[in-house]
Amino acid sequence: MGKKVKMILMAECGVGKSTFASNAPKPFFICTDGNYEWLDRPEEDHIEVSSWEQTKGIIKDVLAGKYDKYETIVIDLVEDLFKWCEYEACRKARVDHVSDLGGYGKGYDVTRNEFFIEMSKLISSDFHVILLTHAMDVAKKSKTGIEKFYHYPSTRVPEKVWDMLEGRVRYFLRAYINEEENEEGVLVKKRYLSLVPKSDEPMCITRGIDESITPHDIPLDWNTFASIIGVDSSSSVKSHPEVKEDPTATLTKPITKATTTEAPKTVVKPTIKKVEAKPEVVEETADEVPYKEEVVEKPVEEEKVVKPVIKPVIKKITPAKPAETKVKEEVVKEEPKSTTEVKPTVSTGENKLADLKAKLAAAKAKLTSNQ
Repeated sequence: MGKKVKMILMAECGVGKSTFASNAPKPFFICTDGNYEWLDRPEEDHIEVSSWEQTKGIIKDVLAGKYDKYETIVIDLVEDLFKWCEYEACRKARVDHVSDLGGYGKGYDVTRNEFFIEMSKLISSDFHVILLTHAMDVAKKSKTGIEKFYHYPSTRVPEKVWDMLEGRVRYFLRAYINEEENEEGVLVKKRYLSLVPKSDEPMCITRGIDESITPHDIPLDWNTFASIIGVDSSSSVKSHPEVKEDPTATLTKPITKATTTEAPKTVVKPTIKKVEAKPEVVEETADEVPYKEEVVEKPVEEEKVVKPVIKPVIKKITPAKPAETKVKEEVVKEEPKSTTEVKPTVSTGENKLADLKAKLAAAKAKLTSNQ
């Protein structure tokens, strides 16, 4: 019969969980939310359940072989079935709440165990089994007070139940929508499947995949998913038209032979042409180096011409000081000459001056005496 996919898929409303599951091989839906009519699938390929007892009866029929014409069993949604399981347990015991079924969490254990047992029976069957649930964003703070959002499955199902179911499936994955800009600059919503769980998806897990080779995010498409994990992707319905173009764009790199043929082309071109061009560029730049050195020497010579202009200015200022001192010395020397030259007669010119001075002095003396 080949490998069978056992998985839990969580996503927010409108992402495309049901559409993804409808592309699995010959699916049969056990529905709780009435959204099957939007899948454009045959009416006989689903059943709308409204109680936990009815669901257990269908699971019993699946195990009995009454649905052998199908290859995939889809439950849409898991949290509704769990709540109906709790409700019927309370109704049978005639209590209002699960906590009233017994002390020390006895009521919680009864409902959780019953739900887990029935889901385990279905997962163990020889069908592809896909359990669909809504995703919830839960904010948690770290020790440093930093708040971060984590993606969890519906909180209507206790975390302990999810832990038990996670151990029974091979894939616990999250689907999401990402807005991307196309070639025309228009934002387009694209749907992806987080195949390799991230740090903000603590409940998710993927088993039997080499994360170093497998793409972490792939288009939300069953055929794409099946081709990566190595499962027969034959389906009774064609792939979803919205994601049909994405698988070829993202998966040709890690899967098809396109990467192996394109790789040598890109390697051969630079080895022949580009490598020969590099030494030519190096030789041209080496010839230009001496020209740059000559240009640098020119401003150095100009600086040398400017500096000597300052030196003669300094030399002219220094000799001015001794000139002033010489003048002072001559003046000082002339003063004693005037006093000493009156007494002796050295030359004829000087004697005449002395006589004139003597006469003037005598004249002044007479005038003073007459007065």
